[in-house]
Amino acid sequence: MIMKKIIIYIVIIIFIGCNLNNDVIILNKAKLRGKISNPKDSIVKLIDDDYKIIQEAKIDSLGAFEFNIEFSEANTYTLRHAYEGAKLYLDSGMNLYLTVDYNKFDETLTYEGFGSKINNYNTSVILQKEAIELKLDYNVDLINELGKYKDHNMLLMDSSIALLKRSFSDDNSKFVKKETSRIKYNSYTNLLSKYITLKSLRRDSTQRWKRNKSGEWEVSYLIRPDSIIIPDGYLSFMDNLDLESNDVLIHEDFIIALCDFQYWFDSELSDELNYYEIMHDEVSNMLTIINNRFKSSKARNIVIENKIDNYVSRRIGVNELKAYFEQYISTEKESSKVSEYTELYNRVKSMAIGVIAPNFEAFDTLGNRVSLGDFKDKFVYVDVWATWCSPCRKEIPFLDELQEYFSKKNIVFISVSLDADSNTWKEMVKEKSMKGVQLLAKGAFESDLAQDYLVKSIPRFLLIGPDGKIINQNASRPSQGAKDEIEK
Repeated sequence: MIMKKIIIYIVIIIFIGCNLNNDVIILNKAKLRGKISNPKDSIVKLIDDDYKIIQEAKIDSLGAFEFNIEFSEANTYTLRHAYEGAKLYLDSGMNLYLTVDYNKFDETLTYEGFGSKINNYNTSVILQKEAIELKLDYNVDLINELGKYKDHNMLLMDSSIALLKRSFSDDNSKFVKKETSRIKYNSYTNLLSKYITLKSLRRDSTQRWKRNKSGEWEVSYLIRPDSIIIPDGYLSFMDNLDLESNDVLIHEDFIIALCDFQYWFDSELSDELNYYEIMHDEVSNMLTIINNRFKSSKARNIVIENKIDNYVSRRIGVNELKAYFEQYISTEKESSKVSEYTELYNRVKSMAIGVIAPNFEAFDTLGNRVSLGDFKDKFVYVDVWATWCSPCRKEIPFLDELQEYFSKKNIVFISVSLDADSNTWKEMVKEKSMKGVQLLAKGAFESDLAQDYLVKSIPRFLLIGPDGKIINQNASRPSQGAKDEIEK
């Protein structure tokens, strides 16, 4: 018994000794402190792989900040400040100190402390990729030949694995194994995605914006190829993969890309189809593709979950999504996800044509509370927007024209802003002499309006009848057919 205790104490001492700052290591927790020179604002965010903000920290007058993170397993995150971000790997007991100059973010980002080796490697990955691309005599984004893209993709994969081996002597460590797998599957996903990009081009050329060597943004054009030839060996990585294995299923982007690849490989769509027509075509075919590609519900539900989220954000209606929701809910093993998507399904059903529109409240420029229920017996056209949204601002003059055209009709036009700053909103309403009922939804995308109407992106337009029932939860924009839709 005494010997066991001695061994335990020795292990603890060795573990603590690995911490360069000599702080006590606490399992299932990690600490991240740092200092940002030339910060752009007072907030730094920690974001998970699902793009959810895990924590926010205040940056003090000296540029310092601190995070204390609790988690159940090692994972990757993004540390974001203003327009810059860094990949961050956190594992139990890590105690990191970060320094960076915002004006030269990637070049100056360094870590010290327990866990610094892995995270300094992550910084090296970015710098190596930038260094490789600076030496190229071609623009990667403009490659329209799959053979050439495959060669480039292999260059990146081989150089990434070489950097990993140079950085870590232990090839069998948990991180090295995980990182090697990530590099390979990211490469496979890139190959699938390049085909999808080329096949889905609807015009002879498409603008691509990229910073040049001087740091300035410049525009170039991706030319649509006359034909897309898949060269020999382009998909050879598929030969020995067990797509139902956990080793593959952890790479969810790859699993999803397989189904997207199959959709575009099978499709021959007319250039005349618009974005929404293509989206509806995808929705009508994707579930069959998923079920044919995978046999297990685990694999299928990885893709179905992604597609439900995507299609709901694209405002696809309940009739088209019914089969997706019902298959997912009936086969998903994780009870919390079943509850989450059952609730989402019910909310999507509440957006169906002919259903009573959920009431919402917002505030006018004087701070008065206004609700949808105040406009009974009238048609209501709702514009959900924000001052920072460029496409929203472009609709303002068209909305003015629409209101003028229907000025003597039984319809009210309500513009509801999702701005966080009420002063900015009030200034734009005044500056542009905006007409109609001008309101601010407190809570922005967390407001009742945004939540009940599943507003994931803006601008968003709603058309509600005099009986309070939904006519269209995804009504036409003022610049794109709203007049005809309202007159029907």
